[in-house]
Amino acid sequence: MILFHYIPGNSILHRTNPGIKLVIILIYSIIIFLLKLPFLFIILFAELLLLLAAKIGIKQVMKELMRFSLFVLIIFMVRAYSEGGLILVAQVIPVPSLPGLLAGEYIILKLCMVIFLGLLLTSTTKISQLQNTLHSFFSLFPFIPAARIAALMSLTIGSFPLLLDKLSEVDEARKARCIQSNRNPISRIISISLPLFRHVFKSVDDIACAMEARCYTEEARPLSEPLPLKDFIIFILSILTGIIVLVFNTLIP
Repeated sequence: MILFHYIPGNSILHRTNPGIKLVIILIYSIIIFLLKLPFLFIILFAELLLLLAAKIGIKQVMKELMRFSLFVLIIFMVRAYSEGGLILVAQVIPVPSLPGLLAGEYIILKLCMVIFLGLLLTSTTKISQLQNTLHSFFSLFPFIPAARIAALMSLTIGSFPLLLDKLSEVDEARKARCIQSNRNPISRIISISLPLFRHVFKSVDDIACAMEARCYTEEARPLSEPLPLKDFIIFILSILTGIIVLVFNTLIP
Protein backbone atom coordinates (compact mmCIF):
# COMPACT_ATOMS: atom_id res chain seq x y z
CA MET A 1 0.00 0.00 0.00
CA ILE A 2 1.08 3.60 -0.64
CA LEU A 3 -1.72 5.33 1.23
CA PHE A 4 -0.25 7.63 3.91
CA HIS A 5 3.23 6.09 3.47
CA TYR A 6 6.37 8.11 2.91
CA ILE A 7 7.55 7.66 -0.67
CA PRO A 8 11.23 8.58 -1.21
CA GLY A 9 11.83 11.03 -4.02
CA ASN A 10 13.48 14.22 -5.14
CA SER A 11 10.48 16.24 -6.30
CA ILE A 12 9.87 19.85 -5.32
CA LEU A 13 7.44 18.62 -2.66
CA HIS A 14 10.09 16.37 -1.10
CA ARG A 15 12.56 19.27 -0.99
CA THR A 16 10.13 21.83 0.44
CA ASN A 17 10.34 22.68 4.14
CA PRO A 18 7.86 20.50 6.11
CA GLY A 19 6.59 23.51 8.08
CA ILE A 20 5.79 25.37 4.86
CA LYS A 21 3.94 22.35 3.49
CA LEU A 22 1.98 21.91 6.70
CA VAL A 23 0.83 25.56 6.80
CA ILE A 24 -0.11 25.57 3.10
CA ILE A 25 -2.11 22.36 3.46
CA LEU A 26 -3.96 23.67 6.53
CA ILE A 27 -4.86 26.89 4.70
CA TYR A 28 -6.03 25.10 1.55
CA SER A 29 -8.05 22.62 3.60
CA ILE A 30 -10.10 25.60 4.81
CA ILE A 31 -10.22 27.23 1.36
CA ILE A 32 -11.61 24.06 -0.23
CA PHE A 33 -14.77 24.20 1.91
CA LEU A 34 -15.35 27.83 0.85
CA LEU A 35 -15.11 27.33 -2.91
CA LYS A 36 -17.81 26.76 -5.48
CA LEU A 37 -17.77 23.89 -7.93
CA PRO A 38 -15.80 25.41 -10.89
CA PHE A 39 -12.95 26.55 -8.64
CA LEU A 40 -12.89 23.20 -6.85
CA PHE A 41 -11.96 21.55 -10.13
CA ILE A 42 -9.07 23.99 -10.53
CA ILE A 43 -7.67 23.04 -7.12
CA LEU A 44 -8.34 19.35 -7.82
CA PHE A 45 -6.40 19.58 -11.09
CA ALA A 46 -3.47 21.21 -9.25
CA GLU A 47 -3.55 18.42 -6.63
CA LEU A 48 -3.45 15.73 -9.31
CA LEU A 49 -0.47 17.44 -10.94
CA LEU A 50 1.35 17.51 -7.61
CA LEU A 51 0.58 13.82 -7.05
CA LEU A 52 2.09 13.05 -10.45
CA ALA A 53 5.12 15.25 -9.69
CA ALA A 54 5.69 13.33 -6.45
CA LYS A 55 5.39 10.06 -8.42
CA ILE A 56 2.35 8.89 -6.46
CA GLY A 57 0.18 6.49 -8.46
CA ILE A 58 -3.28 8.05 -8.72
CA LYS A 59 -4.93 4.77 -9.76
CA GLN A 60 -3.38 2.97 -6.79
CA VAL A 61 -4.50 5.76 -4.44
CA MET A 62 -8.10 5.59 -5.71
CA LYS A 63 -8.04 1.81 -5.39
CA GLU A 64 -6.87 2.00 -1.79
CA LEU A 65 -9.38 4.74 -0.96
CA MET A 66 -12.12 2.26 -1.87
CA ARG A 67 -11.40 0.61 1.48
CA PHE A 68 -13.17 3.58 3.05
CA SER A 69 -16.16 3.37 0.69
CA LEU A 70 -18.57 2.51 3.52
CA PHE A 71 -17.51 5.60 5.48
CA VAL A 72 -17.85 7.76 2.35
CA LEU A 73 -21.28 6.25 1.59
CA ILE A 74 -22.53 7.10 5.09
CA ILE A 75 -21.41 10.73 4.71
CA PHE A 76 -23.04 10.90 1.27
CA MET A 77 -26.36 9.51 2.49
CA VAL A 78 -26.47 11.80 5.54
CA ARG A 79 -25.82 14.85 3.37
CA ALA A 80 -28.23 13.76 0.63
CA TYR A 81 -31.11 13.09 3.03
CA SER A 82 -30.54 16.24 5.11
CA GLU A 83 -30.68 18.76 2.26
CA GLY A 84 -32.98 19.42 -0.67
CA GLY A 85 -36.03 17.58 0.63
CA LEU A 86 -37.20 14.04 -0.01
CA ILE A 87 -39.28 12.34 -2.68
CA LEU A 88 -41.67 9.54 -1.74
CA VAL A 89 -41.65 6.53 -4.04
CA ALA A 90 -44.94 4.63 -3.97
CA GLN A 91 -45.86 6.88 -1.03
CA VAL A 92 -43.62 4.75 1.19
CA ILE A 93 -39.90 4.87 0.32
CA PRO A 94 -38.19 8.28 0.88
CA VAL A 95 -35.59 9.07 -1.79
CA PRO A 96 -33.27 12.11 -1.81
CA SER A 97 -34.14 14.82 -4.30
CA LEU A 98 -31.74 15.99 -7.00
CA PRO A 99 -30.44 18.94 -4.89
CA GLY A 100 -29.77 16.51 -2.05
CA LEU A 101 -27.83 14.13 -4.31
CA LEU A 102 -25.80 17.03 -5.68
CA ALA A 103 -25.06 18.23 -2.13
CA GLY A 104 -23.88 14.72 -1.22
CA GLU A 105 -21.56 14.56 -4.22
CA TYR A 106 -20.33 18.06 -3.42
CA ILE A 107 -19.25 17.19 0.13
CA ILE A 108 -17.62 13.92 -0.99
CA LEU A 109 -15.58 15.82 -3.60
CA LYS A 110 -14.35 18.25 -0.94
CA LEU A 111 -13.54 15.40 1.45
CA CYS A 112 -11.49 13.60 -1.22
CA MET A 113 -9.61 16.81 -2.00
CA VAL A 114 -8.68 17.26 1.66
CA ILE A 115 -7.52 13.62 1.75
CA PHE A 116 -5.33 14.31 -1.28
CA LEU A 117 -3.76 17.25 0.56
CA GLY A 118 -2.96 15.06 3.54
CA LEU A 119 -1.60 12.43 1.18
CA LEU A 120 0.75 15.00 -0.38
CA LEU A 121 2.08 15.83 3.08
CA THR A 122 2.55 12.30 4.41
CA SER A 123 3.93 10.91 1.14
CA THR A 124 6.66 13.56 0.80
CA THR A 125 7.57 14.17 4.46
CA LYS A 126 9.47 11.89 6.81
CA ILE A 127 7.99 11.30 10.25
CA SER A 128 11.13 12.70 11.89
CA GLN A 129 10.81 15.92 9.85
CA LEU A 130 7.16 16.23 10.73
CA GLN A 131 7.91 15.69 14.43
CA ASN A 132 10.57 18.43 14.40
CA THR A 133 8.13 20.79 12.66
CA LEU A 134 5.38 20.11 15.20
CA HIS A 135 7.85 20.52 18.05
CA SER A 136 8.98 23.91 16.71
CA PHE A 137 5.37 25.02 16.26
CA PHE A 138 4.12 24.05 19.72
CA SER A 139 7.25 25.52 21.31
CA LEU A 140 5.90 28.96 20.40
CA PHE A 141 3.17 28.55 23.02
CA PRO A 142 4.18 28.68 26.71
CA PHE A 143 3.06 26.03 29.21
CA ILE A 144 2.49 23.50 26.41
CA PRO A 145 4.54 20.25 26.43
CA ALA A 146 5.71 20.65 22.85
CA ALA A 147 7.97 17.59 22.82
CA ARG A 148 5.28 15.31 24.21
CA ILE A 149 2.57 16.51 21.82
CA ALA A 150 4.91 16.32 18.81
CA ALA A 151 6.00 12.80 19.74
CA LEU A 152 2.43 11.59 20.24
CA MET A 153 1.21 13.11 16.98
CA SER A 154 4.14 11.73 14.99
CA LEU A 155 3.64 8.26 16.50
CA THR A 156 -0.06 8.41 15.62
CA ILE A 157 0.61 9.49 12.05
CA GLY A 158 3.38 6.92 11.66
CA SER A 159 1.27 4.09 13.10
CA PHE A 160 -1.68 4.66 10.78
CA PRO A 161 -0.01 3.28 7.61
CA LEU A 162 1.38 0.35 9.62
CA LEU A 163 -2.14 -0.40 10.78
CA LEU A 164 -3.38 -0.36 7.18
CA ASP A 165 -0.57 -2.72 6.18
CA LYS A 166 -1.50 -5.13 8.96
CA LEU A 167 -5.15 -4.93 7.94
CA SER A 168 -4.15 -5.95 4.41
CA GLU A 169 -2.12 -8.86 5.78
CA VAL A 170 -5.04 -10.06 7.91
CA ASP A 171 -7.39 -9.77 4.96
CA GLU A 172 -5.06 -11.79 2.73
CA ALA A 173 -4.69 -14.44 5.45
CA ARG A 174 -8.48 -14.68 5.77
CA LYS A 175 -8.80 -15.14 2.00
CA ALA A 176 -6.14 -17.87 2.02
CA ARG A 177 -8.11 -19.73 4.71
CA CYS A 178 -11.48 -19.06 3.01
CA ILE A 179 -12.72 -17.35 6.16
CA GLN A 180 -14.36 -14.59 4.12
CA SER A 181 -16.92 -17.16 2.93
CA ASN A 182 -18.31 -17.30 6.46
CA ARG A 183 -21.59 -15.34 6.38
CA ASN A 184 -21.80 -14.90 10.15
CA PRO A 185 -21.09 -11.16 10.71
CA ILE A 186 -19.89 -11.69 14.28
CA SER A 187 -17.35 -14.34 13.20
CA ARG A 188 -16.15 -12.10 10.38
CA ILE A 189 -15.63 -9.18 12.76
CA ILE A 190 -13.78 -11.36 15.28
CA SER A 191 -11.53 -12.86 12.59
CA ILE A 192 -10.40 -9.34 11.63
CA SER A 193 -10.41 -7.52 14.96
CA LEU A 194 -8.56 -10.02 17.15
CA PRO A 195 -5.37 -10.29 15.02
CA LEU A 196 -5.47 -6.53 14.41
CA PHE A 197 -5.76 -5.65 18.11
CA ARG A 198 -3.03 -8.16 18.97
CA HIS A 199 -0.74 -6.46 16.46
CA VAL A 200 -1.59 -3.00 17.82
CA PHE A 201 -0.82 -3.94 21.42
CA LYS A 202 2.41 -5.68 20.43
CA SER A 203 3.51 -2.69 18.33
CA VAL A 204 2.81 -0.27 21.18
CA ASP A 205 4.90 -2.41 23.53
CA ASP A 206 7.74 -2.63 20.98
CA ILE A 207 7.74 1.15 20.45
CA ALA A 208 7.80 1.80 24.19
CA CYS A 209 10.72 -0.60 24.66
CA ALA A 210 12.59 0.96 21.72
CA MET A 211 12.14 4.48 23.10
CA GLU A 212 13.29 3.35 26.53
CA ALA A 213 16.32 1.55 25.05
CA ARG A 214 17.32 4.75 23.24
CA CYS A 215 16.95 6.79 26.45
CA TYR A 216 14.27 9.00 24.92
CA THR A 217 13.56 12.15 26.92
CA GLU A 218 11.53 15.28 26.32
CA GLU A 219 14.62 17.41 26.85
CA ALA A 220 15.87 16.87 23.30
CA ARG A 221 15.40 19.80 20.94
CA PRO A 222 15.19 19.54 17.14
CA LEU A 223 17.89 21.14 15.05
CA SER A 224 16.70 24.43 13.57
CA GLU A 225 17.23 24.72 9.83
CA PRO A 226 17.27 28.03 7.93
CA LEU A 227 14.34 28.60 5.60
CA PRO A 228 15.56 28.59 1.98
CA LEU A 229 14.47 31.41 -0.29
CA LYS A 230 12.71 29.02 -2.67
CA ASP A 231 10.50 27.71 0.14
CA PHE A 232 9.55 31.25 1.10
CA ILE A 233 8.68 31.97 -2.55
CA ILE A 234 6.57 28.80 -2.73
CA PHE A 235 4.71 29.87 0.40
CA ILE A 236 3.99 33.38 -0.93
CA LEU A 237 2.87 32.11 -4.34
CA SER A 238 0.60 29.49 -2.75
CA ILE A 239 -1.05 32.07 -0.47
CA LEU A 240 -1.49 34.56 -3.31
CA THR A 241 -3.04 31.85 -5.49
CA GLY A 242 -5.46 30.93 -2.73
CA ILE A 243 -6.45 34.58 -2.23
CA ILE A 244 -7.01 35.09 -5.97
CA VAL A 245 -9.18 31.98 -6.18
CA LEU A 246 -11.23 33.13 -3.18
CA VAL A 247 -11.72 36.59 -4.70
CA PHE A 248 -12.98 35.17 -8.01
CA ASN A 249 -15.10 32.69 -6.07
CA THR A 250 -16.94 35.55 -4.32
CA LEU A 251 -17.28 37.67 -7.50
CA ILE A 252 -18.77 34.96 -9.71
CA PRO A 253 -22.30 33.93 -8.68
